[in-house]
Amino acid sequence: MLALEDVTYSRSACIDAIRGCYRFLATLDLDDALVSEPPDSGWPSITPSVLKDLDKTNEVVALLRHLPYLDNQAEPKCAPKCKFANWESNCTAIERGHTSAEGLEITTEDPEIRDYVPSHVIGLTQGGRGTPTFLLDTTHGSISWYECPLEISAPAFHNTIDDDPYEYASTEAEAEWLMESSTWAIEDFFDVLKDQFRSLNFVPLSKTGVVDVWTTFGPGSEGMVERVRGVL
Repeated sequence: MLALEDVTYSRSACIDAIRGCYRFLATLDLDDALVSEPPDSGWPSITPSVLKDLDKTNEVVALLRHLPYLDNQAEPKCAPKCKFANWESNCTAIERGHTSAEGLEITTEDPEIRDYVPSHVIGLTQGGRGTPTFLLDTTHGSISWYECPLEISAPAFHNTIDDDPYEYASTEAEAEWLMESSTWAIEDFFDVLKDQFRSLNFVPLSKTGVVDVWTTFGPGSEGMVERVRGVL
């Protein structure tokens, strides 16, 4: 386990980690052409003025401005019931009046906790009810998976950040949702995510679809899980 003091945030390292995850997904038949890289100056649609109602820090805006994104048509399979948020597309939608800050908070930060997510934290995933929520902290250099399934968090427990959230969170409400999350250093988080595919706990069924072996096959179906793993 890691101490928070041993974890640092680096924008360039964070961008590399996310790009590396996209490259890994490309080995699972994701089309490389669906990965869009920002111009050198960053995505012009992502600006502090466009994101002002989300109340995010300048660093969050700068990070989002320079991240690569997966095309929305890919419905990228980063986890079951889950796709990466495309903030370039989101900001374009805000500019055109097709969505709002409140709508984006609900779909990227979970409706239960969105009021308690601080300005230095941004959601990496987007979707409806049941979508996994990955929250990237640009102050502490970490990613928290809110209500992470025990099947994932328990085996990877040795890599998590073990500091008490009540000692470093900005509010008690933030500490409460962090207590219901598993938190890793940014690079470690993406290693945990990729390991789910390597171990076939996450099974890609198509270019855009992925299931997990626990909810798909259910309790008592260990034999079927092993047969699927054997075929794949």
